[in-house]
Amino acid sequence: MLRWRELALIVDAVERILELHPRPPNEGIELIARAVVLAEDPRYRRHAGIDAREGLRNAWRRVRRRDTRVRPSIEQRLVRMLRWPREGVLSSEASEVLLALGLARRISKPDCLWAYLSIADFGWNAAGIQRAAARLDIDLEQLGFGDAAMLAAMLRFPMPRAPDARYGYRLKARTLQIVAMLEKPPR
Repeated sequence: MLRWRELALIVDAVERILELHPRPPNEGIELIARAVVLAEDPRYRRHAGIDAREGLRNAWRRVRRRDTRVRPSIEQRLVRMLRWPREGVLSSEASEVLLALGLARRISKPDCLWAYLSIADFGWNAAGIQRAAARLDIDLEQLGFGDAAMLAAMLRFPMPRAPDARYGYRLKARTLQIVAMLEKPPR
């Protein structure tokens, strides 16, 4: 059963995040948003909170290959970050799906994405896009493809306290993949 009270708390939390971190109206923010969507949730604009196709693919991976990689939607990631502690895995994931659907009905997609970026973990001492950019001396108002792609890649590979060569290689490889996606014209 969907927990309406929990949904109301999550919607309130997102609204507070948006009050504390208003979305700046500049092209750099639009570029980072596009990079994150391409890298983390390519069908973002075509689903209402959850990507059913990706959900079925995740379930198939778990059943057939014992693969535990999951690509939740941006709304599911936001719900997961705001909701703690997690319950049992299956019941938690099922309720996260329902909460993500409810969240998508109450908060616009650009606001969900900005709230997610405002609190996402980019690594050590870099919670939120502003802190991550500040730590890396990146100006969010004059963002290029490379910097936007690197910040988007850091969602999958958060920056450790002391980055080593292996981390640098993985981050660079993912950054180049995202740059290639950004250079393609949007559909």
